[in-house]
Amino acid sequence: MNPDRGHATLQLPFTASDLLSLNHRGASIGAVQAKAHKTKHIRETVFWLLKRAKLPLGVGHLTVQLHYRPATRRVRDQDNLAATAKPIYDAFIVGRSAGINPKTKRRIAAHVGYGMVADDDAEYFAKPLPIIHPVQRGQCEALWLEVFWAETKPLDPLAQDFVDLARLAITGAGDEQIRALLTRAARRHHGAHPALTEALDRFPTAAADTASAAPQRTNGC
Repeated sequence: MNPDRGHATLQLPFTASDLLSLNHRGASIGAVQAKAHKTKHIRETVFWLLKRAKLPLGVGHLTVQLHYRPATRRVRDQDNLAATAKPIYDAFIVGRSAGINPKTKRRIAAHVGYGMVADDDAEYFAKPLPIIHPVQRGQCEALWLEVFWAETKPLDPLAQDFVDLARLAITGAGDEQIRALLTRAARRHHGAHPALTEALDRFPTAAADTASAAPQRTNGC
């Protein structure tokens, strides 16, 4: 096991009534206060779950993927679920004390924070869009987190494939290994990088055709 990397799954004890929505911004003081109460409840609950799980502090990079499986087939919106994700993410970063904003002179409320990363900036913290799973008959509503951490920010898949290709070239790998890597890269980046994908799709075939067309040696030659 690599001590510099890790993964954990956290089950969240929230139901539909606990979730926030981007569509409900609060049209009255009471609605604003209710939303603030929900936000605080979500953030503090996740904070205590992190403490109970004893996840590491001060990691180099963190990825948190929110999963939601509803109990009914009513259409859900990923963007609206993102409103619930915000206080969840806030629970992972370093907390802050109450104070006064030097620019606006407004009071800043204290926020609890576990401190797995210093900030929620993309340099430290990746937050993919929440995943909404289909309803499963006989299964209750569920909300959970997949948490991944590492000492350094992982390369994006395209960059990683180029690193792997360079490593094969430097170590003198054979054509079969290089073709296998390029085939995998073509499948992985299909649609995201059309021109590159098209070129990679052609390369293994062209290389294989060239190999089959080459003069074949017979025993004793």
